[in-house]
Amino acid sequence: MAFIKLNHSKLRNMLYHTGARPCDLARSLGLSRQLVSYILWNGGRKHVSKLAKYFNCKESDLLINNTPRVRLPAGFEIVNNKVRKVPNELETNPKRKGELK
Repeated sequence: MAFIKLNHSKLRNMLYHTGARPCDLARSLGLSRQLVSYILWNGGRKHVSKLAKYFNCKESDLLINNTPRVRLPAGFEIVNNKVRKVPNELETNPKRKGELK
């Protein structure tokens, strides 16, 4: 499952290149300075349309997909979208079958 969130580093970079300060952005968007600070550092996905209009870009330029990564324990792998245990040499080599105990 993918999560869509605001690309904060790109947003701060665009603000820096326009030469505006966060208080200027707050005044033009009609938001408080505290809310703009929160948008620049933490959240604010619902304000993407206002931000895209201010920076003259598409809304999709300000969003990123955040997909969680699956970390498997040692000895496991994903095959055909299923988790399976990787057989070790003792289980697959018939000559060493007696050493398995």
